Amino acid sequence: MIRNHFFEKVKLKYLFNNRTFELPWWIKGGTILFLFTSLLIPLILILSFLDLKPDIALYGFQTSNPLSKTGLMILLLYALKGIVAFGIFKEKIWAFRLGIIDSIIGIIICILQFGIIDLVANSTNITFEFRLEILILIPYLIYLSKNKKSWSKMIQDNQ
Repeated sequence: MIRNHFFEKVKLKYLFNNRTFELPWWIKGGTILFLFTSLLIPLILILSFLDLKPDIALYGFQTSNPLSKTGLMILLLYALKGIVAFGIFKEKIWAFRLGIIDSIIGIIICILQFGIIDLVANSTNITFEFRLEILILIPYLIYLSKNKKSWSKMIQDNQ
């Protein structure tokens, strides 16, 4: 009984000292979401080679052919997000830096999707579309930028 109680305390102490539990809930949720979606990339590619074309979309880009230029771009963006999520989950120093790059890429794509792409590509049918993803990407970028140094310091202190 005493031995069991000791191990439960040790487990709980380990779990709650983990820095991933110090992240805001929306970053934890995004980390879990993109870990799972990045695991689907090989399945999507296999289905594409078998002529079963799954629909994929991100930041307003969508396609039913993952092997097209648009599809490969979407899959690469999901892979980048998966790498960042894995780095945050495993508490790697490079995760915040790569997360900043990922969020900047996402913000640029969202801004381009506001209508600039239509304006450049097709002058007859211009649609301005507000991407809701930017409402998460901007706070994500701000959070990562503000906490990059403290994250790196905590990881280096515990190694």
